Amino acid sequence: MTSADVARMLERELAAVQREIALFRDDTLVWRTAPATPNSAGNLALHLAGNIQHFIGASLGRTGYVRDRDAEFNRRSGTRADLLAELDRAIAVVRQVLPAVSPDALAEEVDIRGVPPMPWGRFLIGPPPASYAPGSDASVPSARDPERVAKPLFSLTTEVGQCHKACHLNRKGP
Repeated sequence: MTSADVARMLERELAAVQREIALFRDDTLVWRTAPATPNSAGNLALHLAGNIQHFIGASLGRTGYVRDRDAEFNRRSGTRADLLAELDRAIAVVRQVLPAVSPDALAEEVDIRGVPPMPWGRFLIGPPPASYAPGSDASVPSARDPERVAKPLFSLTTEVGQCHKACHLNRKGP
């Protein structure tokens, strides 16, 4: 898998999250949580943008980005335009940093708290499947099998979409 493959997948998913955020009727709904759901679509969008800017920007690209992960989850208001701008910054980091990342750098193992050690390229496209076993076919992403490679990327996009749907069905306050 090349850095261009990873960039394409990440840009596609970030754009999908932007579309979901834009679908909210107003700025208050994007911060509403659905029953039994701990995070709003706004918080998930901030978290995704923070992940990208931290791991790709600061870790791989040495951009100097300083993450405030607590703020990603503690924020309870703001505009959809603010969220879209933050996602635009994440897309810009993907476009700026990933083209310069060599295949060797993507193959280097990253060890991040709470995640099994794995190559950067695998880490960036999502967590390994439950059946992950080093050396097994499931542990090797393949651009020839985009469904298997890209599926983890859909999880945050799907969660934002589910928040959107639930917030429109649940008309109670934030």
